[in-house]
Amino acid sequence: MGLNIKEDDVLASLKDELMKTMGDAKKMKSLLPWRHKISQSEFFLLGQIHTLEEEHDTSYVYVSTISDSLQMSMPAVSQVLKTLEEKNCITRDVLKNDRRKVIVKTTQEGREIIVDAKKNLDRMISKMIYTVGEHDIHEFIRIINKMFTVAEQLTNEGNDQT
Repeated sequence: MGLNIKEDDVLASLKDELMKTMGDAKKMKSLLPWRHKISQSEFFLLGQIHTLEEEHDTSYVYVSTISDSLQMSMPAVSQVLKTLEEKNCITRDVLKNDRRKVIVKTTQEGREIIVDAKKNLDRMISKMIYTVGEHDIHEFIRIINKMFTVAEQLTNEGNDQT
């Protein structure tokens, strides 16, 4: 039993609007205040290193731990680490007792970038909540979570059928 023409038009229009909005949401990160010498992808990896250092209560992290936590290949992680090292945000060292293991440490400059960016992001998000309104933000979160759940279920259904 198909939809009538008017319902098809509404559904097509809704699909188009949803796809455009989802694309616009991806662009949101480009609107965030950014004034650092590192790219946003470098910042993402630097932030993960900093988080792992805090979680493990240590001053260093293994490259393999970074790779596993981000589900990135070791070569991809190493490539970004190279640029972060060149920009003095991290240091890399080989363990003396096991030369196969490379450890990564955030530098003072790297930690300052993380702290400053988090502070700016927190300020912007607070302004968004205030401007958009707490109720609408809660609704947005609820709807996004529902969409993720549905997408995950549909993906699993698709995988079950193959």
